[in-house]
Amino acid sequence: MSSTDHKPSTGVTYLVRHGRTSLSKTYITNGDPSAAVVMDSHGRSSCARAEREWGWLATVASCRVSQFPRTRETAAMLLVGSSVEILPEPRLNELDYGSFEAGPWLEYGRWLTVAGPDAVPPGSRESWRSAARRMLAGLRACLDLPSPRLVVAHGMLLSLVERVASPGHTVLDWPLPEAAYVTPLCLSDDELTAVVERGLSNLTVPSRQQVPPTTPGGHL
Repeated sequence: MSSTDHKPSTGVTYLVRHGRTSLSKTYITNGDPSAAVVMDSHGRSSCARAEREWGWLATVASCRVSQFPRTRETAAMLLVGSSVEILPEPRLNELDYGSFEAGPWLEYGRWLTVAGPDAVPPGSRESWRSAARRMLAGLRACLDLPSPRLVVAHGMLLSLVERVASPGHTVLDWPLPEAAYVTPLCLSDDELTAVVERGLSNLTVPSRQQVPPTTPGGHL
């Protein structure tokens, strides 16, 4: 796995976290795709710079994003002038925060520390663990797309991938690293398959063995 800029041949996926938003800057949760949360000026300038500098973008053959405006906006800026269709993959969506939506992430984090990764927040449809499984499955599904692929997702998925790729660590070793905005992780098909399988295997560990922290870590 590499974050370096190079021109790929076949069988490669570029995984990118969306550009910064005013909410992600201040660690305010947004797990509702219907909310019109778009990039701030820093996020847009990051995408414009990447579009100028990442030569491999001209080779992208397929693109998937989550259903959130900020991921589509990021992909559109990166692929400006390209004929590649930007299509949604719902499994890449951000965590459904339920009653913690639009509040400080630390409030959710404190609840998560007590409740554990298998608990479903009030008003939500999923636990942290089930969301992690969903995101990894969505990333794996992108292997069926023409390569090179651009996948624009959220910080949690990027952090899961970075954690799994770190020797001696699992996705339940907290805190997760905070993923950088608009910074590509380049994975060969073999690397992507291995990362997803290791991540899903990590997630079979009983929740009592690992407890999440009260810091934002790799979310949003």
